[in-house]
Amino acid sequence: MGRHPAAFWGKTKSVKALLEAEANSEARDNKGATPLHAAAGEGHTAAVKALLQADVDPNVQNKADETPLHRAADRGQTEAVKALLGADAEPNARNKADETPLHTAAKKGHTEAIEALLKAKANPNASSRYFGTPLYEAAGEGHIAAVKALLGADADPNVKTDGGFTPLSAAAREGHAAVVKALLQADADPNARNKVDWTPLHLAAEAGHTAAIKALLEADADPNVKTDAGWTPLNLAAEAGHTAAANALLEAGADSNAQNKDGSPLHQAAKEDHTEAVEALKKKADPDVQNNQ
Repeated sequence: MGRHPAAFWGKTKSVKALLEAEANSEARDNKGATPLHAAAGEGHTAAVKALLQADVDPNVQNKADETPLHRAADRGQTEAVKALLGADAEPNARNKADETPLHTAAKKGHTEAIEALLKAKANPNASSRYFGTPLYEAAGEGHIAAVKALLGADADPNVKTDGGFTPLSAAAREGHAAVVKALLQADADPNARNKVDWTPLHLAAEAGHTAAIKALLEADADPNVKTDAGWTPLNLAAEAGHTAAANALLEAGADSNAQNKDGSPLHQAAKEDHTEAVEALKKKADPDVQNNQ
């Protein structure tokens, strides 16, 4: 709440009285937030409008370079978002992490706020410093409605983060199978590699997300692709003891004898004492393959 209780609590009459008394409408709290930040974040649209009518800057930034629109978008306060946009708030303003309001709404899955921002020409392909595009944010959190809204606004499903991860990588890693399917239908590359040659299938296999694995395989993800350290998706699934994931990969033609410096999938499952995975792999693997170690 900071120093702006009237705005925070949406006391519109109090806000108007303070404005009429020529109170400082842009007074800041210890984080640099103004009354407009407070009202916008709490969704007090009448207070937001009163402040805007008093010529408060809709693009004022706090110490983190967040605008009131960032606050409203982050909280899913759609009516406040619309009021700010109607007063010429910048839909592509950046905070110190290079996030736009669309990033903050996408991360939380606030679909109505996303749609309002997109209508106001927010850039669906803006990349932040750490987390890529709004689509990457929504995909990693499993917000399927937000993902579809962004894709419908021509968000690019193949934009990579600095580390080479795509929105599909993020969804596969977290096991959001519905999002994986939506991205694949939008022509996301199932074999996109990051900087160490991990594909979405590697990420899903390591975490044991069988539904995501099957969706990727159906879209022609390569079951035998290797990372720069020589790991196939099956190596990763075996070492982690993800039997269902291993079976899905084997059924899709994964090489049961693929070796890296730690051996074959069978060696890796046995080393970690994953009995069920060992039994599944023994049906396909050559028990006489030598461990590379």
